[in-house]
Amino acid sequence: MKIVIVQPESSADLKKTTIALLGNPNVGKTSIFNCLTGSRQVVANWPGVTVEKRVGSLRHGDLTLDIVDLPGTYTLGSRSLDEKIARDFLIDERPNVVVVIGDAINLERSLYLLLQVLELRGDVVLAVNAVDEARKAGLEIDKNELGKQLGIPVVITSAATGEGIEELKEVLVKSARSSSHIHYLFSEEIEEKIEALAGRFRLVPALSEFDGRWLAIKSLEHDNGVEKLTGFKAEKDFSSELAETRYRYIKRVLSTSVKGKEKHGWDLSEAIDHVITHRVLGIFVFLSVIYIVFQLTFTISGPLSLLIESGLESLGSFLGNSIGPDWLRSLVVDGIIGGVGAILVFVPNIFILFMALGVLEESGYLPRAAFVIDRLMYSMKLSGRSFISMLLGFGCNVSSIMSTRSISEPKERIVTILVSPFISCSARLPVFLLIAGTFFGTKGGVVVFFLYLLSIVVTVLSALIINRLLFK
Repeated sequence: MKIVIVQPESSADLKKTTIALLGNPNVGKTSIFNCLTGSRQVVANWPGVTVEKRVGSLRHGDLTLDIVDLPGTYTLGSRSLDEKIARDFLIDERPNVVVVIGDAINLERSLYLLLQVLELRGDVVLAVNAVDEARKAGLEIDKNELGKQLGIPVVITSAATGEGIEELKEVLVKSARSSSHIHYLFSEEIEEKIEALAGRFRLVPALSEFDGRWLAIKSLEHDNGVEKLTGFKAEKDFSSELAETRYRYIKRVLSTSVKGKEKHGWDLSEAIDHVITHRVLGIFVFLSVIYIVFQLTFTISGPLSLLIESGLESLGSFLGNSIGPDWLRSLVVDGIIGGVGAILVFVPNIFILFMALGVLEESGYLPRAAFVIDRLMYSMKLSGRSFISMLLGFGCNVSSIMSTRSISEPKERIVTILVSPFISCSARLPVFLLIAGTFFGTKGGVVVFFLYLLSIVVTVLSALIINRLLFK
């Protein structure tokens, strides 16, 4: 695999300068976006979907850059919604520069996405983020050698400390004013097929807006989106050969540009990771953490809810004695205050629960907990994120459904929302105790236990049925 630099026919149009930020999930892409745009950003949804869209602006010198934070993705395929949004934006909107945010700790995975971007278009910048963590891990990254090997500008950054942010701004402005396209060559056999297919696609007027070489590569990978676009399907799938070539090239690049010091044993962070993601210990840690969250939620929020309830009752009594007409008293006391009060008493529960989840999310524990439970949830066509939302349903179904916003896959989010109400929440427990005590006497505890167990079984069966009927 080697580099070929292709000069464009015309320079970039600076009337509308757009910068796209792309990267794997959890590489600090949004943190870099915040560093670049500051308070000049808008949060909305991508057209037609519930995936969040962040757009901001960067003023540097006489140039204003519109920066778009694309969804995190590992590839530029078309299988997941995040991949499709990112790829469609690069193809349809044609941003002037694409910044691929790489993880300094796991640069190999980030470079794989970078190579796929370079197959699609030119004007790409690599920002290697979290370099401070890499130094702690004993890694030394030679950005000059890395840039020489890749043929593109490389900036070393740290969103946590601000290192390299100003340099990144300078590189973005410089890249927006120039243009070049890097082609990475594969084996001779595959290159012949790529050239033949690219020449064929260039003759089709409907495909003139697309890069013929990229269409050819995706056709050899049996990409469904490209196959529908071109109406052509290659006889053989070359995905493995193309992936192997990319990884061989990445390893060669990293061997000369990244040096690691010899490590002896684990540091504290790695030791904690090995415990909380252990296939056995991780489950006990997870259950303990969730138990503590529930205890904190209901222990702290209980008195607050009672305070709100008593305050509203006092307000209702005061206004009830002050209002003359019965219909107006009923409207204000029973309707407005009673109706609003029924909602407000849940605010402390929801606030404390989401604050606790926010702490777990920011600390990085929730992704690790989801990883521990993911294998079990896979049989239901769901993931560990869904399990966390369902588990919250034992406390409150409202919180359970609200927490599904952290699930990025729309189909999985919908299934989780539909099955969460089957989980027995704490509000149903008094009813269960009343019925069980009345009809079953001393066996009431066993009955309540099996009611909770039944709710879990119904939830699992519902998830399986919904996935089979609606999302095959």
